[in-house]
Amino acid sequence: MENIIIRNIKKDDISQVVDIQINGWKIAYKGIIDNEYLNTMNVQERIKK
Repeated sequence: MENIIIRNIKKDDISQVVDIQINGWKIAYKGIIDNEYLNTMNVQERIKK
């Protein structure tokens, strides 16, 4: 069994967290939100926001 460590996010984690968020949106909202919007979601643009 693998140990799970819960910790606060670090600056180096931001791109991976945003990537998980975007992929989650693409899965959760497929067919609900326009696919064109979902397909244009961009990690770097999201980080800037």
